[in-house]
Amino acid sequence: MSKPKVTIYTIANEVGVSASTVSRAFDPQTKVSPKTRQYILDTAQRLGYVSNKHASRLSSDPMWIGVLIYGYIPAFYNEYITGLRDAHAEYADYKVNLDLRVLSAQENGTRDIHAVLDQFIASGYEGVIVCGLRSAKYVDKLNQLTEAGIKLIILGGDLEGTLRDGVAMNDFVTTGEMAAQLLHCAMGQSGNVAVFAESVDNMNHRKQLSAFCDASVGYGNHISTVYYTDNIPETAEAAAENMLTAYDDITGIYISTANSIPILNALDRANKTKQFVILASDVFADLNQRIRSGDVFATIYQNPYQLARVAFETLALHLLENEPITEFILSRPKIVMSSNLHLYEKK
Repeated sequence: MSKPKVTIYTIANEVGVSASTVSRAFDPQTKVSPKTRQYILDTAQRLGYVSNKHASRLSSDPMWIGVLIYGYIPAFYNEYITGLRDAHAEYADYKVNLDLRVLSAQENGTRDIHAVLDQFIASGYEGVIVCGLRSAKYVDKLNQLTEAGIKLIILGGDLEGTLRDGVAMNDFVTTGEMAAQLLHCAMGQSGNVAVFAESVDNMNHRKQLSAFCDASVGYGNHISTVYYTDNIPETAEAAAENMLTAYDDITGIYISTANSIPILNALDRANKTKQFVILASDVFADLNQRIRSGDVFATIYQNPYQLARVAFETLALHLLENEPITEFILSRPKIVMSSNLHLYEKK
């Protein structure tokens, strides 16, 4: 029986560093502490690692990874952007270039998205990462990327029908189940719950909502209403106003997207914020203030920065060393409250 192939992931696990740090250790021109570099090189030799292909990249033509981010909420997708840029910095020495395009969903539409993807294809990019394309109307265009030989990773959630190589996304089912248990514990007793979700067309959030609803029933809670906000602030605000007039027995609110501030603002205007036990999603400056004030008792954080960073790293390592692309790269949801918020805030 042959021994398993030793890869940079093997070395990274052995040493306790990231795969990108292992990659950089083999190039004396990159920034790795002498002690760490030597430890990595010694470990590679001990495990019988065959020299990587990064060195050959130093004299090769540039390799391009195109990224398209399409979204409504900058506070959220800026975390993706920072993660992608930081990951790219790890590979710039190996002539891996990043072409990052950000389209605001409030200003741009299908034609702009198609134009960017067409440019990626025409430019012969080796890899592409897309984020925020949730509608089936984008499937054919995305499949043109893979049919052109471009490696494709979808960031933030899967899209049924795409021929993607991998998906970097939240663990939606676990998040929904955690949210149901957490909200029930905070409410202290069974009650009626309102949910503010992203979109009925988003298969990932449908799974999260289904997991939340199923678990909530098990705890004796009743889902009174579900509002789909499409991550549009005005839609979320109008939905919150509707909830206040249409329901007088809501005790708990679960906001399953980052589109929480408009909802909280609507509750504030009616002086009703403190009337509800509110569970939100993600960590960003405006929401952090609401957690500290007690308006929001907790949020579920799934580290979009790290998810984006790993997505880029996975694609870069595949293109550089033919490392396999994991089909589903899942983030682990974390509960963040005022007591541990400081651990997750950006400095």
